[in-house]
Amino acid sequence: MAPPKENVQDQIKDADNVTKYKAAAEVVKVVLKEVVDMCKEGCSVVEICAVGDSRVNEEAQKVYKKGYTDEESGKTKQIPRGVAFPVCITLNEMVCHYSPLRSDEGVTLKDGDVVKIDMGAHVDGFMALAGTTIVVGADATSPVTGPAADVIMAAYNASEAVLRTIKAEKTNFDCTELIDQVAEEYGVKAVTGMVSYQISKNEIAGAEAKVIPQAPDAERRAQTKKAEFEVGDVFAIDIIMSTGDGKPVEKGGRTTVFKKTNTRFTLRMATSRAVYSEISNNFTTMPFSLRACTDEKKARMGIVECQKQGLVESYPVMSDKEGALVAQFKYTVMLTSNGVVRLTPSIFDAESVKSEKSIEKEELKALLAEEMEVKKKKTNKKKKPKAKTATTEA
Repeated sequence: MAPPKENVQDQIKDADNVTKYKAAAEVVKVVLKEVVDMCKEGCSVVEICAVGDSRVNEEAQKVYKKGYTDEESGKTKQIPRGVAFPVCITLNEMVCHYSPLRSDEGVTLKDGDVVKIDMGAHVDGFMALAGTTIVVGADATSPVTGPAADVIMAAYNASEAVLRTIKAEKTNFDCTELIDQVAEEYGVKAVTGMVSYQISKNEIAGAEAKVIPQAPDAERRAQTKKAEFEVGDVFAIDIIMSTGDGKPVEKGGRTTVFKKTNTRFTLRMATSRAVYSEISNNFTTMPFSLRACTDEKKARMGIVECQKQGLVESYPVMSDKEGALVAQFKYTVMLTSNGVVRLTPSIFDAESVKSEKSIEKEELKALLAEEMEVKKKKTNKKKKPKAKTATTEA
């Protein structure tokens, strides 16, 4: 008889699991800011990605250092921690997953580039993901304007609207409608096919995960189950908007980000077997960049058979039409009995983005004006009994 299916929502009942989520989030908070600061004119995209991944691993080693005792061997083992999603620096009309290899043709940032930063860290499989959009060279004295400002404000405000809608009585499609409404306000498109997704230990958008689809076509809408949010849900909210038609295609660069699947197959080539062994030992179920493999050239060769046999799934580089501008904001949230808790930041500087468009719908204005406060648990403090006055008998 099969064991009972574990309820994903039970994960936050264990305080240690919550602490691990928060520890991973702190790693992301530190490194995301560093990566944002690295995005200057003339800087190499591959170097930013490589340094970002290295910093995630460095910061992750600072938490849960004591390890644990393995029940079978009795030996002390380290809790796995590090990159949960490799740093991607995706430019302009490109939508997602651009994390180039050192052997690829070098790309450097230019003034005015619209840069989407995507990354993640994990502690013992409990992951925190985040992403933001900046424009190279923009600041309060020289803010972003025009279509770039419109699409950035749309993605940011849609992400904030979704944050305020993740409540026990709401559904994934409530969020889908909000995203479309905000896109319409700014005259841009929500990118079709992109989703926000439920996460759990070692599972990033697993087969049974709830998802929030963006601008789904009729087929995708029919395939997506309507799902209510529940206490215990942990979500990666990932909002992507475009000034183009919002219909991305595989274009813009070599696929370098992959994730191991549960499929088993005996590989024919020795190089493929060596690469798959390294993936299994070093990355487990977390998405990774081929750049992180010991031998990049062999990794490029070996991954071909691994992918062909279904041992890994790919995260291809996607792009909208040439000339479009795409913006992204991403963060991780946890729905608790006291409300929604935002674990990771979406770094956003309102002074550096000046759109002539704004939210006009009153219901959206009211939603975005809601304060995000988590209710604190009431503690029943027992009154201390009054001390008895000592008496002496004559």
